[in-house]
Amino acid sequence: AAARRRDIVVDTVPLTAHPTDAAVTRLQVPTALHAGDPLSIETTVRSTVVAPARLTVRRDGAVIGHQEVNLGVGDNPFLFAVKAPLRKGSYEYSVKVASGRDTRRQNDQLGATVRVERAPHIVVVGPPAAAAAQMLEADGIAVRVLAPGALPTEAAGYAGVDGIVLEDISNEELGKARAEAIGAAVRNRALGLLALGGEHSFSLGKYYKSPLQDVL
Repeated sequence: AAARRRDIVVDTVPLTAHPTDAAVTRLQVPTALHAGDPLSIETTVRSTVVAPARLTVRRDGAVIGHQEVNLGVGDNPFLFAVKAPLRKGSYEYSVKVASGRDTRRQNDQLGATVRVERAPHIVVVGPPAAAAAQMLEADGIAVRVLAPGALPTEAAGYAGVDGIVLEDISNEELGKARAEAIGAAVRNRALGLLALGGEHSFSLGKYYKSPLQDVL
């Protein structure tokens, strides 16, 4: 009234209730992993109301999973556990939320890209029925079991190999040239190395002051 008496124009805007909304605000996946590896998809859905909803996970547009959830007000974290494809390549993963109380559809989905490399190739050095080989194969990993004398004597011989497991192998069984080749491949070719103890390895296997001790 005071403004009107002074010829001041006052515009008014009626305030309406805040629109109900469910939005996917975070989607986190590994940037890269091996074919067949477990893949964790972490997502957060932010909701302005308590409401039931359906989350749908897609890979390259195809549905690979869904979950019925109850959203609370605020951030709602969820985790989907799937497996990476068996073929090498880049894949697009997305999560979409659908709720009957959602009035804004523009923020219902997020996507991210995952690079899948070939399945790892591991060499196990030990007996034909090596326990390490059986455990790795049960996890879907390609394994080749070799005797110590069959290992390469040059680091280049480990091309295409991601890791080597020495299952209770002595320094004498391995020999200096093969041990040095493993050391060079570990340092220069990112070869993974796992040495398992036993009656023929470490101190009992004369690792002291050997190329094996250096690389370990």
